[in-house]
Amino acid sequence: MPWFGLLAPAKTPMVVVDRLLTDTCATLKSAEMRQALVRQGAEPGGLSSAAFVSYYSSEIRKWAGVVKSAGVRLEQ
Repeated sequence: MPWFGLLAPAKTPMVVVDRLLTDTCATLKSAEMRQALVRQGAEPGGLSSAAFVSYYSSEIRKWAGVVKSAGVRLEQ
């Protein structure tokens, strides 16, 4: 299942990250946004920063393993 997330530069102050998270989650909870996403087949979520970092890290490990075991090479 595809997913989307917001990333910020490593040294972004936590107050800014927290504000982005709060505002994004509020937007995702709005009826208009939920309806728009559901029409596109999406399931609106909204993880905490820690939960997203954990999920994102596990996805990187999982797909890196798939790429490596499949012998995928970058074409230039």
